[in-house]
Amino acid sequence: MNHEQLALIGPILTQKIETTFPQIAVDSGIQFASDPILWVGDGDSGPTSSLVPLVMKPTQNETDLRFCLNNIESWNWNRLHLFGFLGKRKDHELANLGEVCQAISKRTNGSMAIFYNESLLPEIYLYPSGTHSCLVDGVFSVLSFENCTMSISGECQFTIFNQRVGILSGLGVSNLGHGAVQIQSTSAFMMIMSGNQK
Repeated sequence: MNHEQLALIGPILTQKIETTFPQIAVDSGIQFASDPILWVGDGDSGPTSSLVPLVMKPTQNETDLRFCLNNIESWNWNRLHLFGFLGKRKDHELANLGEVCQAISKRTNGSMAIFYNESLLPEIYLYPSGTHSCLVDGVFSVLSFENCTMSISGECQFTIFNQRVGILSGLGVSNLGHGAVQIQSTSAFMMIMSGNQK
């Protein structure tokens, strides 16, 4: 399927989500999705609907989110918006970040993902390896799930150039940006925003 942007709707929400791009409900996220094009999961979250195509997970040896990502791997998307996947259990939250990081790392079209917090504000941005620019207004942190070489430059308080950065290293934590920031990394990385990013 050809959808440049997709919204994945998860279970940690309190209201229906309206988006301008197609939605996929991930298991009990179906109760918060608005007109989803697909519903994936193990079906343990209530009765199915004949109005939404359902892809059932046959076993419990992978998370519902991983199952969803596997099902859309061949689709032509380049940006995922994830609602309802942050908060509550830290083990699930970390696994969700890891699963999506792996998914975008495998793609060749410059894909990225945005995790929205419980207030429906963008909070965590996942980028593949390469050079990326964004507008930042406030505190941000840059972390990698792999050892990598990274540069951070532009309108920010702390810059680094071709620095070796360890897994989840504190080197990129609590930077302050006021404008265009460029990040170059040899591995996928995440930006956690305390301010605003565009």
